[in-house]
Amino acid sequence: LGMTLHARFGRTGADADLDEAVTVLRQALDATPADHAYRIGCLSNLGNALQVRFQHFGTGRDLDEAVTVLRQAADASPAGHPSRPLCLSNLGHALRSRYDRTGSAADLDEAVRIGRQAVEAAPTDHPNRAIYLTNLAVALFDRFVQVEADADLDESIDIARQAVDATPRDHPDRAPRLSNLSLSLETRYEHTGVSTDLEEAVEVGWEAVQATPAGHPNRARTLSNLGAALHTRFTRSADATDLDGAVQAWAQACASTAAPASMRVAAASRWGRAVARARGPAAATEAYAAGIDLLPLMAWRGIDHPDRQHLLETHAASLARDGAACAVDAGRLDLAVELLEHGRGMFWSQLLDTRTDLTALQRADPDLAEQLHRCRAVLTRPVPTGDHHSAPSGETRLRAARRFEELLDLVRALPPTEHLPHPDRFLRPPPVHTLLPEPGQDPTVIVNLSRWRCDALVLTHGGVELVELPDVTEKQVVTEANRYLDALHTFETGRRDYTDRFILEMAITATLEWLWDYITRPILDALGHATIPRDRWPRLWWCPTGALTVLPLHAAGYHHTTNTVHDRVISSYTPTLRALHEARVRPESTQPREILVIAIPETPRREPLRGASIEQDLLCASFPATHRTLLTGPHATHDTVLAEISRHRWLHASCHGTQNMAGPTEGGLLPYDWDTAGPISVTDLTAARHLGGEFAFLSACKTATGGVTTLDEAITVAAAMQHAGWRHVIGTLWRVWDESAATISREVYAHLVRDGHLDPAHAAWALHRAVRTLRDDAPHSPSIWAPFIHAGP
Repeated sequence: LGMTLHARFGRTGADADLDEAVTVLRQALDATPADHAYRIGCLSNLGNALQVRFQHFGTGRDLDEAVTVLRQAADASPAGHPSRPLCLSNLGHALRSRYDRTGSAADLDEAVRIGRQAVEAAPTDHPNRAIYLTNLAVALFDRFVQVEADADLDESIDIARQAVDATPRDHPDRAPRLSNLSLSLETRYEHTGVSTDLEEAVEVGWEAVQATPAGHPNRARTLSNLGAALHTRFTRSADATDLDGAVQAWAQACASTAAPASMRVAAASRWGRAVARARGPAAATEAYAAGIDLLPLMAWRGIDHPDRQHLLETHAASLARDGAACAVDAGRLDLAVELLEHGRGMFWSQLLDTRTDLTALQRADPDLAEQLHRCRAVLTRPVPTGDHHSAPSGETRLRAARRFEELLDLVRALPPTEHLPHPDRFLRPPPVHTLLPEPGQDPTVIVNLSRWRCDALVLTHGGVELVELPDVTEKQVVTEANRYLDALHTFETGRRDYTDRFILEMAITATLEWLWDYITRPILDALGHATIPRDRWPRLWWCPTGALTVLPLHAAGYHHTTNTVHDRVISSYTPTLRALHEARVRPESTQPREILVIAIPETPRREPLRGASIEQDLLCASFPATHRTLLTGPHATHDTVLAEISRHRWLHASCHGTQNMAGPTEGGLLPYDWDTAGPISVTDLTAARHLGGEFAFLSACKTATGGVTTLDEAITVAAAMQHAGWRHVIGTLWRVWDESAATISREVYAHLVRDGHLDPAHAAWALHRAVRTLRDDAPHSPSIWAPFIHAGP
């Protein structure tokens, strides 16, 4: 039954068949004694189904389990056993897939070695020989891509030919084997320039497409590989017919509903890049829009965040930004904003979906509301440490996610009612016009970086306006960001003496001046902010994209003059427009009007924080004992801090902070027991039990620093607090000095606290004033005052 379900999935791409196949094959394995002759087959069948599910959804836990199970099958197959070649080949295929996921060269080398053993162990007339040849050919091709050893590519092509020759013309696996050969030939042409390889790649690619039935899950892959070969031939011959054929192939692959979403997104990206280069960015808008529409399907809520992050990094690193640039080039500014909102911050959008109030739905349809609530309870439950490979946990999440999507369809099909007037819009991205500033609110500026063009999109109550940045390229910004991050890293890991400090200040200063010249001055001039305000200070919300998400736009300028952002506007940040909109319309917190003070001057295995004691004394003097809770030293444990955060309206955390630039959801605040309990991470802070408050001052290092692998996800501790319901958040972009943190804290609270109560409405103004005062005292030391930022309305 499991194998039949697996086979039907292979023909139709029905997700439910694949899930049931895995479940049934687990039952088959559990029912088979350890010494039973058929156990090898049970292990192998389950491992293959798990690997296919990984390829379809990108679920890392499935792939790890597939390797484990297939290794058990191979180990249980002694030399001479009739199943040994198949078990070895399946294990090699899974190891090669894991190399694609993790980049482990050891996995790839083992996949090649085991693949050779499988081929050598099988008779030349064995009916499965073509499978073993194909898996070895693909592993050799991947190793060529990794190390560019010509011998691997040549051998891969020779073995791929043997696999095709060993496959009957009417066999359903002939098409994907032809497609693999086409891709290898096209790659060798790009490497050597031998035109016969390219012509054969196109010919074989066409044959593969013609041999793949419409609606088959493999059709997207064969179309994509054909598109690559045709496009490569177009770049050589400039024959528009080849370009048209490539575009048509990629467009059809993108529309193949039975194929993995990641493959469809990759096809859309290649389609868009090819059209933009050949016909101009405006012509590529449709392609990018098609790919961006698929991102929620690819990075869907049924898989763990690291898997979603990997898929976005691999297939959609700049898709939204490039699509927006194409829309700008076409004069469609509203669409550009919409594409950026739909294609960036997937993690936050899905989080907001699982935290959205269901009151209106409860009144319209209580049963659907209750079912959604139960699904969300599963989806917001973090995977326990050590349980990452737990199959039941993973499959429970998959079932809940699939049911969540089914329930959304049911809600959106409801008739409009007084309580739910637009059910068709339920948990869909809000239209752009609903995210524009209200009358009297200052603008939000999205600064979009793309390989095609760079621009600022200014959102006002009247609509979207364009400020072109013709002197800026994405490559330039990446170079500046790398130089800036390298300087910060060098200082963090160096001696941090006077010389290191001087080098750091010079590097930050150079970055701030470059940002002023190329990014912020043109924008402020276009908005009419060319001088120091005389009366009301205007505000500006920055929504950076790409490499700009790690750069201090708010502090740009020449600070020995008044040509600075600080001297023209009050800056705030928002990761997405929806995040700012949610903060503006969120009801006032119902938590007690009290502050939680976390002060940890001494943290195990970390440097002392002298400023934490100063800030603790300041806050104890500002808030009476009845209006504050103090957690300090050993009392500030991981679990205690998390429990207390959700019971307070205001928060001040003076402690160490950390960030993992490659895995930003692992960054967080360090409690006293961090070395055993771990940091208070982004995942912890966004758990459903946290209700949010009105004001959070994160006086810790790197709380507003995001990751570098998926820049447009903008995952920071400060953003986590904002999405968890905290209206105003003050965070830091890098390591902060004890003295400056204490000074900023003193100035901010002096403006916000009256009679033991805090009014956060003017938090951005208070921070701006405090930073300008500190800046005026030390304009040539930006490391002191530039890291502090505000997020919120």
